[in-house]
Amino acid sequence: MTQAASGEPEVAYFRDIERAFVERRGDPLFISNADWVFLAKLWKKGVPKRVVLRGLTDAFDAHAHSFARKQKIRSLKFCEAEIVAAVDRYRRALQAEGPSRRGLGGALEALEARVGVLPVQPEMADAVAEARSGLLEIARAMGEDKSITPDQALAAIEDRLVAAASRALGPSALGEIETSSREATAAYRAKMPASVYETLIGESVRRKILQRFGLPRLLLAEIE
Repeated sequence: MTQAASGEPEVAYFRDIERAFVERRGDPLFISNADWVFLAKLWKKGVPKRVVLRGLTDAFDAHAHSFARKQKIRSLKFCEAEIVAAVDRYRRALQAEGPSRRGLGGALEALEARVGVLPVQPEMADAVAEARSGLLEIARAMGEDKSITPDQALAAIEDRLVAAASRALGPSALGEIETSSREATAAYRAKMPASVYETLIGESVRRKILQRFGLPRLLLAEIE
């Protein structure tokens, strides 16, 4: 893998989880197309890598004490139930409130404050103001209903930010960003299903577009 690829957080996510699975299994086995699709869904939902690795560890530990322990785990999908359980614990922890934390609503308010102190270029002023208002609106809703998960609302806000930033950058700059993402992830093009690879490219491009304006991704992993 190239040095450029190692600096891509999207690549690191897929690479490190694949590596952990192969190492824990004990012999080389590339993960399947279905496994890549599963990981792509987790990435797009903003599930932190450490949460996925926690679920993977739980799955292998449980298997080691099961009656089927002599059989090798042949797919990352075998670990899906434990990974989903780890994600559920992570979300509940984010939403929990106590004396030492303000819960997910408070984390969203902190993200709004983080965006609020960034220098804003004139062409992005309206979009950033709308994003800040949206984040506070979600935070208020979270305060009223603890069962709400903000994934889709955050994605919609980010979509509008990315669209505004894309218009501000123009086609030439956007083309350069996509080219750099494809060059940095070239080692994964042959390993992944085409749909997953294009997801990887899309996520990399979104991050780089927002970075041009100093803006963060609006993912749950960003607001822990």
